[in-house]
Amino acid sequence: MRPPASPLGRKESRTPQRISQHVEKRTTLPLREELPALLKQRGKSLRSLAADVGVNQSYLSRILREGGSGARRPTAAIAIRIAEALGLPADYFAEARAGFVVERVLADGALRDRVYDRLRRES
Repeated sequence: MRPPASPLGRKESRTPQRISQHVEKRTTLPLREELPALLKQRGKSLRSLAADVGVNQSYLSRILREGGSGARRPTAAIAIRIAEALGLPADYFAEARAGFVVERVLADGALRDRVYDRLRRES
């Protein structure tokens, strides 16, 4: 038996998809601003998140600081691990997406030049 057609004429997949409990697929807010609400929403402590991610709690505390002495910016790898530990898509945080873009641009000179040219035209 064939899967029913969708209203757009495409076949529906019978493969279940993992759906995040968070409404957004990605955030545009920095991880530092988004993380406290996500922890509260999930009833999770910074200590338990640190254990899940495999980092020291003080490292996550420094990420959450606004600025000044001891403040840290999360790496793309840490942002991905935090997202996954919270049951979110790996690219949920902007820092993860930025890291991916930078990695690709550094690895591909032609891509770097296309991005550069486009950004120069737009500015």
